[in-house]
Amino acid sequence: MNKPPTNPSDSNSDSSFHLGWNPNALYNSIIGDLSLGSLSPFHIATLPPSSSLEHLPPPRGGLQRQSLSLPPPEFSAAALPPLVAAAPAPAPARRYQPRQSSSTKPRKKNSSSPSLRLKKGKSETITPPYEWATNRRATVHTLHYLDFKKIHEIKGEVQCRRCESRYEMGFDLIKKFSEVAKFVWENRGEMADRAPEVWMNPSLPTCRYCGQENSAKPVIPRSKKAINWLFLLLGQMLGCCTLNQLRYFCKHTRHHRTGAKDRVLYLTYLSLCKQLDPSGPFDR
Repeated sequence: MNKPPTNPSDSNSDSSFHLGWNPNALYNSIIGDLSLGSLSPFHIATLPPSSSLEHLPPPRGGLQRQSLSLPPPEFSAAALPPLVAAAPAPAPARRYQPRQSSSTKPRKKNSSSPSLRLKKGKSETITPPYEWATNRRATVHTLHYLDFKKIHEIKGEVQCRRCESRYEMGFDLIKKFSEVAKFVWENRGEMADRAPEVWMNPSLPTCRYCGQENSAKPVIPRSKKAINWLFLLLGQMLGCCTLNQLRYFCKHTRHHRTGAKDRVLYLTYLSLCKQLDPSGPFDR
C-alpha cells in the first residue's frame, strides 16, 4: 500500500515531537528565567541533552544564547528544596509623636516660685523703712534677729474713722505673733488655701480718743515699699490692704499673685509667718 506524501517539516522533526515538548518554547522560557536570575526545578528536570540545545535556533526578542551549566547525572530534581518566598522582616513599631511648631517653644511648667521682673530703674533692694524690715521689699527679720536686737514692740500709725484722730500704737511682738500662729495652726485645714472671713474683714482696734470700737484703721502709705507689713500681721489687719498691694507683696516674695483676694491674702499671712519663724509649720 502506498504511503501518503510526507510533509517536509515532518522529515526534519526529531524525537522531541514524540516526547511532547517544543524545544523553541522551552528554550525561550529557560532564557527568560535565566535573565531574571531564577531556574525552577521543573525546568531543570525537563532540560534536553546539551547536544540538542546547540542546534536550536536563536531565541526570539534578540536574546543571546547563554551556556547552561547542567547538574550532574546523579542530581535529582526531587532533592531541591521548595521555593518559598522569604517573608519580609516586620517593620518596627512606630510611636505617635505630636508635631511641634518650629515657631513656638515648649511651655515650661509653672512653679511655686515664679521669676521676679522689675520695671526699668527699679531695684530689688531698698533702704529699710523700719528697723524690723530688711533691705528687700516685703521682707521682715526673723524673731531670733529681732530678739537679738531687743525689738519687742512693733509700732504703726492708725486713724479713727469716726473722729479722724491719727496716732501711733504698738503691738507686743511675741504675744501677738503667738495668737496669729495659733490661729493658723488650728484652722489651716479648714481654710483650704483661702483666707477666712475674720481676715477678710478684720476687727479694728478701739479709738484711743473717742472710744469708738472697730474704728482705728491702719494708715497704709501710697508707696508699697513703705507698707508696715509686720504691724499689719500682728494686728491681723492685712485685709485692709487692697488687692493690688497684696499682689505686690506676693510678687516680691516669689508667690503666685493671681486669683481672688482671699487666696492672695492667705498667701500673705503664711509668707509673713514663715519669714518670722522659718522652722514653723507655715509651708503651703
